[in-house]
Formats: sequence, C-alpha cells, structure tokens
Amino acid sequence: MVRNYETTFIINPQSDDATIEKHVSDIKDIITNSKGTIINENHMGTRRLAYEIDKLTQGYYATFIYEAPTEVLPLLEQHFKINEAYIRDLTIRLECDPQEYLKQQDPFGKHGSDRDSDRPHRHRSDKPQTKSDDAPDKAEAAPEKTEVKEESTKADDAPADDKPSEDKA
Repeated sequence: MVRNYETTFIINPQSDDATIEKHVSDIKDIITNSKGTIINENHMGTRRLAYEIDKLTQGYYATFIYEAPTEVLPLLEQHFKINEAYIRDLTIRLECDPQEYLKQQDPFGKHGSDRDSDRPHRHRSDKPQTKSDDAPDKAEAAPEKTEVKEESTKADDAPADDKPSEDKA
C-alpha cells in the first residue's frame, strides 16, 4: 500500500560536507529504490540541538516528504540503526494531502508574506480600545470628589440666623 510519509533526521555535523551529503543521498536512494517518489526535500542545515545528544550540541537537519509503499519503513529504520552518523530520526505518516501539509508548515511561502500591500500596517499604539480603556482615569474622577466637598462646605456656610444663639438659651 502506498502512503505519504515525512522523515526528519539529524546527522552528526562533525563530518565534512561531502559525507553529510552522502548520508542524505543514501536516504533519498532508499526511498526511490523502494518505488517511492520524493515530494519535498528540505535541507535545513546545521542547527543547535534542543538538548545535548552524545556530547553533541549541534546537528545537520534534513527532511523528506515522500510517497512510498509501507515496505520502505523497515529499510529506513535499519539504515538509521546501522549507521552511527545519524543522531536521531523520526518518520510520521501524513494523513492529509502533502501539498496542504507543506502550506501549513510555511504559510507565507519560502520567505514570503501573505500580507496585502493595500492593508494598512498597525502599530502597538493603534490598538483598538477595550472596556478598560473606556473607564475614567483617576484624574477625571478627582473633580467629582471635590464637588462633593464643595457642597458640604456650602452647608457649613449657612446664615447665622439658622444657628441657635447662645443668648436665647
């Protein structure tokens, strides 16, 4: 049965470039000799590893997306185990269309963008107002408090006639 797969592997980067390319082409040959077809080949190059593996901090990454019969998987696994140059490998079966999968991996194209040139660019200062932005500031709330104080001071300034006089008592 023919299925779509993605195989990513890491090669020890301490070898020379010709040896690394030979290891990558070996994987390609295994796939094509097993009646498989390569859909996409991505040589990511030497990158830092997420964690140290066999005292290595860097590795050469490569990925193949291909269509092949299921018999190719044991051949790849055997090759990865026999050759010590391969640090890690991972093969997954793609359940979707490989072209759609590639678009999901890089939605903007190889180095492009899906931005329309007509669309205005927004800055952080142009963000839309939220409910918290609609709330009055403390500076705006302060005059209301002073008005309340002014009203209370007006009651204290009432005419002297309203106050009981000491003479009448």
